Amino acid sequence: EAEEEVYETINISKIKAQTPNLRVISLYGIFFVDDNHIEILASGCIHLECLALNFCTRVKGMSFKILLQRCKKLQTLLLQNTGIEDNAMLTAGWESSSINELDMSSTELTEDSFLNIFARMPKLTYLAVPNCDGFTDQVDI
Repeated sequence: EAEEEVYETINISKIKAQTPNLRVISLYGIFFVDDNHIEILASGCIHLECLALNFCTRVKGMSFKILLQRCKKLQTLLLQNTGIEDNAMLTAGWESSSINELDMSSTELTEDSFLNIFARMPKLTYLAVPNCDGFTDQVDI
């Protein structure tokens, strides 16, 4: 007997169109989620307060600039074990965001990126950064 692979899909466009009042979205561990999906959500879920992208390894952070511009109420961003990259994170408008809870555990950001990002996050009250080599003694929060 041949084994069949069953793939479940999530239609992000339908989530955006049919539930624009969502405040919390968890896409925890959905391997195919990338920055394009985040941009789609950001364009329709402007009331978003919490976005969990833990273990979405294809998320690089390119969409965060748009996410922060459109989702002004976003307070919690969970990025544990994502593929966020320095350049993408540096271009996001952290200084005008409402982010107060941030989890960047097990990411590959550099010390310079951490320094830059934290200096521009005035409302940060919760931070998780275990297993981040870039988070050194030089990083001042």
